Amino acid sequence: CGALAAGALAGVRVVAVAACVAAFGFAHRRLKRFMWAKPAYLTSAWTAVAVGMPAAASSASGGGEALDLARLAAVTLIIGATLQANVVLSNLRDAEGLAAHFGARRARTVAALFAAFALALSQLGPPEVRALAALPLAMACAVAAFRPGERYGALVVDGALLAGALVGEIAAR
Repeated sequence: CGALAAGALAGVRVVAVAACVAAFGFAHRRLKRFMWAKPAYLTSAWTAVAVGMPAAASSASGGGEALDLARLAAVTLIIGATLQANVVLSNLRDAEGLAAHFGARRARTVAALFAAFALALSQLGPPEVRALAALPLAMACAVAAFRPGERYGALVVDGALLAGALVGEIAAR
């Protein structure tokens, strides 16, 4: 009920993005069987939540500055690549999908490359985009110290997203 009320207050554009994310959620049981599709749809869904919904809310409000598509693309790539590193590590932790297929070493290398790409990209933008560097940097630390196990995944791998987002928010101010 709370989600429906929030959606009604957020506007049609935000609800449209949320509906796309919900479609991924409803199809999750079927999609996760496709080893190559799982990382892409999980990353797409979470990036839509983290970037698409706020962008839709901002453009729907009509107030503030106009939507800067170059900055939006940079933010989308930075957050998307960081989330992709998280998905790879999460799959490695659970020994499933592509991570299990390619092995732990390669999966960690792929996760590190996504985090490094996001970190490098964050340095190319204006100050508010550079503040996002904390997010891929925190994920890179989680990759470097990776340990298999549920606790490590929940506290460090997923916690890196929270820590990086909080530090980035503080840096942006």
